Amino acid sequence: MTLIGDKRSFAFETSPCDEHAPDEFLTVDIFVADKLLTILDNAAYVPQFCGDIDAEQNHRRHDLTWLQRRDDLTGMDLTQAHLYLTKTEHWSQFLNWGPTTDDISCHLIIFRESLWITAFLYSENPDYDTNDPVVHGCKVSPFDLISILQSQSALMRKTADNHRMHRSGGG
Repeated sequence: MTLIGDKRSFAFETSPCDEHAPDEFLTVDIFVADKLLTILDNAAYVPQFCGDIDAEQNHRRHDLTWLQRRDDLTGMDLTQAHLYLTKTEHWSQFLNWGPTTDDISCHLIIFRESLWITAFLYSENPDYDTNDPVVHGCKVSPFDLISILQSQSALMRKTADNHRMHRSGGG
């Protein structure tokens, strides 16, 4: 297993996938605030997942509007801000990368002058409309966020390429 980031804030833990060919699928566990988010599905299809990570980090590097302070979140706590953004906007979504992240609702929020990742698992909150939902959150620097995304993409591509090379007898 390879860990990129810090599980206490934001991290990926990656290893070969036992159920599928490791050049096409890798086991990817995603953590936010020490909470494992990929409970229901951690088998990531490498080409699609890497493409999504690359698109995410490119967007975050080149369009900095996601770092603007939001007046409409004033007076809300982190849970309220997350639920408000889930219902009203899609541009702040994060970790929206296909089947591996289907159980997750995440946002990047400027909250109390810092960047936060908020995370909500639908499987952990089946009755969130009637009961208090559980939203996990942690501060992260923009540099660390982009660096972790870039490193995860590079690791997945390298691991898949190595498996492909060994399988074809080139290693």
